[in-house]
Amino acid sequence: MTSSGVESKWLGRWKKAGVFESNPDLKRPKYFLTVPYPYASGALHVGHARSYTLGDVTARYKRMAGFNVLFPMASHITGTPILAISRKVEQGDKKAIEGNKEYVSFYESDKSKVDEIVAGFTKPENVAEFYANAIKQDFEDMGYAIDWRRFFTTGDRQYNAFIRWQYLKLKEKGFVMKGKHAVYYCPNCGNPVTTDDIKSGDEYEIGMNELYLIKMKFQDGFLVAATLRPETVFGIVNTWINPNENYVKASVDNEIWYVAEKFVEKYSNQQHEVRILEKFRGSSLAGSAGGTGKKLTVPIVNREVPLLEAEFVDVDIATGVVNSVPAHAPYDYIAGEEVMAKQKIDIKPISLIKIDGYSEIPAKDLVEREGIKSQTEHEKLEKVTQELYKDEYYRGITNENCGEFSGLRVMAAKERVIEKLKELGQLTTMHEMNIKDKDGQPIKEPKCRCGTDLVIKVLADQWFLNYGDIGWKEITNELLLKIAIEPEMYRRGFEHTIQWLHEWPCTRNRGLGTKLPFDERWMIESLSDSTIYMAYYTIAHNLTAGKLSESQLKPEFFDFVFLGIGSAMEVSKKTGIDPKLLEKIHAEFSYWYPMDERRTGIAHISNHLTFMMFHHAAVFPSQFWPKKISLNEMLIAEGRKMSKSLGNVIPIHSSIKKYGADVVRLYLVYAADPDTTLDWRENQVENARKKLSQFQEFAEKAIKAEGASSEFDIDIWMKNRLAERTIEARKALDNSNARKAVQSALYDLLADINWYQRRAEKPNSKVMSKLAESWVKLMAPFTPFTCEELWEKMGKKTFVLNEKYPEASETAIDKTIDARENYLKNLLEDVQNILKIMKKTPTQIHFYLSPDWKYKVYNAIKEGKQMKDLVADSELRQQGKEIAKIMQTRKEELPEVLLERSQENETLTQAKTFLEKELNMKITIQEKPTHDPEQKSKYALPMKPGIYME
Repeated sequence: MTSSGVESKWLGRWKKAGVFESNPDLKRPKYFLTVPYPYASGALHVGHARSYTLGDVTARYKRMAGFNVLFPMASHITGTPILAISRKVEQGDKKAIEGNKEYVSFYESDKSKVDEIVAGFTKPENVAEFYANAIKQDFEDMGYAIDWRRFFTTGDRQYNAFIRWQYLKLKEKGFVMKGKHAVYYCPNCGNPVTTDDIKSGDEYEIGMNELYLIKMKFQDGFLVAATLRPETVFGIVNTWINPNENYVKASVDNEIWYVAEKFVEKYSNQQHEVRILEKFRGSSLAGSAGGTGKKLTVPIVNREVPLLEAEFVDVDIATGVVNSVPAHAPYDYIAGEEVMAKQKIDIKPISLIKIDGYSEIPAKDLVEREGIKSQTEHEKLEKVTQELYKDEYYRGITNENCGEFSGLRVMAAKERVIEKLKELGQLTTMHEMNIKDKDGQPIKEPKCRCGTDLVIKVLADQWFLNYGDIGWKEITNELLLKIAIEPEMYRRGFEHTIQWLHEWPCTRNRGLGTKLPFDERWMIESLSDSTIYMAYYTIAHNLTAGKLSESQLKPEFFDFVFLGIGSAMEVSKKTGIDPKLLEKIHAEFSYWYPMDERRTGIAHISNHLTFMMFHHAAVFPSQFWPKKISLNEMLIAEGRKMSKSLGNVIPIHSSIKKYGADVVRLYLVYAADPDTTLDWRENQVENARKKLSQFQEFAEKAIKAEGASSEFDIDIWMKNRLAERTIEARKALDNSNARKAVQSALYDLLADINWYQRRAEKPNSKVMSKLAESWVKLMAPFTPFTCEELWEKMGKKTFVLNEKYPEASETAIDKTIDARENYLKNLLEDVQNILKIMKKTPTQIHFYLSPDWKYKVYNAIKEGKQMKDLVADSELRQQGKEIAKIMQTRKEELPEVLLERSQENETLTQAKTFLEKELNMKITIQEKPTHDPEQKSKYALPMKPGIYME
């Protein structure tokens, strides 16, 4: 039924009726929900659709739960990725052209038009416009309940005015600064890059290390080694270089340095003058193979140590020179052991740090614990290195080998040693890449979206957001304390990000977007302009409808609208905007804000979402801070990350065409919990289609159902189940767990209905009708097209999306009738388990009811009575040992509702025909055992009869 015809039918009707256009309504509570606006550089795939679908389910549910819901959308075009696409097409890049033709062909079947559209991509604005419209079409086809009146792009002039206002506010508070700053940089684009500009950047953890460079006297200059731990200088016993790599003697800021050749370009990019004087292999620099090597002098301690060869040294990292501190560095310890074994050199570790739980040589402890035998065991060595560094930094105390720095906590000693080395002129710093994938593995050659390898560059004329500002961090942490995070387990990720964030380069010298208002040579980068745009949604349609120009949207306009500064008359004089319109726009913002929920993937925790917190804390008073962030994990396909090279990318458009929007929606919601990676598997999508068909078929049959109108216990049981599933679904949706809601509203309810149809000789037509009507409303947030079609077939004249979401009360559920049905289900299961192990096929079954005294004992347990209370009863006293055995049963192990013996007999008697049909056997119910050849009656317990088959 979820054919393109049905979907287009309801899309047309919803659009004509304007059902998703949301306006202030003081009679209803509001709910303002957003998901990130997508980047318009290509077609979206089902991985993107997960967050958007979960957001839409919440929007639809909240609408049906009585809220006035605003769910808007826009298009992100800021930055350089769109320029990169345009440039590649202009340069005739075949791969880029074919890739874009493939995307465009999803939306245009005429091949000549596809060619024409892609040929027009030489203009960046054409790329942005086409993909923005394509994504909008995908979202409409998925049935998302979006108020499209509020749509904008981040290149719109009015939006640019809003972003300029934000940056004026940030600069006014001292949060935007200019200065020398290290950034990731694309040499090809000539721009700093951040997450949005880096290929697969949204899947990486993007950091940058500041390394300390220790300058050790060597020959006619310095041998320079990089470290994160300058405080371990006292424990250096030798220095390593790679014998198989190229090293140089270079003039660095007018000093002679010996470093790896690959270091030269890196350091030159970081505003240092570097000139190569000589080149040689590492083996030549170290000296004769197998010897003790040339000597260098360790600063502060003035100790001479040998320069030795080690193939584990990576010249791609920093200077390609590594100091060896074997007592406190597992890599150095195992490498030293190997060198001593091969070259007969004595390298004795020097202990520096005392720490509980370790010996004097902590690195040795961990290497031996993990059974590490070789420096090639990188995974194990990395693990113990991180463990030891963390323990020493936070718990360690320096010992007597650290001289004047002994007796200090390591974190304090580090700062003191840095100061001393700087005084000696033997310490400086450099920046090194620290980009990791989701598994924590380093990305060796990160690339710009244009395909160029990234470098780190220090820019002197760079604007940055000063996220390191202590005051800004404090108010952002205050916001974090107030905001709800679902699932709560992700809160620590925000705490960590707020803590480590420091200066963030917020400008580019090219790209699309907004110019920096106080330095128009620069464009604001994509992540930095997407922090408080949720506020802009509340007013965007009024700017369009009011035909307000960019020139009218002065800072005073936004001050009044968002912050209530000034009066409508004053602002009107400065902007030329009608004061009544100003009041209307201000009132609409005040109605919708704060944002009630932000839904997105966990990849945004380390950038966009935390930026959103910083900027809301800086710009808005606390009453306008966002209330909740709901998160979900990523999506993979057939067990692997979605990738064009693997051929497993599934565009939203293609998935809708193949399965229909409702099946895609249902699968995205149900296939995994929000905090679990969703693995898209075609066979499981087919299962979702089958379940949806079963729901649809039942509803259609129920519409035409004819049958008994008299109500029996099984009919009441079915109404109980509907009430129970309704309660469960509402509770799950209120807690942002759409998957759990679908489990109750579809999968569990289907199982309940199957049981009902098996048990009822003739299903009650009224019950069926009521069930179908409620079921369609329960499922409406998840599968809106199917539900609208069914609702219409029921003769309804309204949209089901405007109906009230079903409600139910626990008090309306008849627990006794539930207990009767559960009793029968359990009894059937017990019999079927016995049949599985029987060698012969029985033809008759005997059920033995428990004697009265056992019911008395069960009731006593439920009432919390003790053994002494029971022996006072003369009848029970006779049962002695058996009572003592039963009294070991805990109250929690008994059924919630305990049927009386007469009720149990009645239940069995009424269901006798049903049980005989199910089991294909004659049934005898024995209140008192008259035929019991194997004495099965003695095992009978309340609500668990004895069973004998023959």
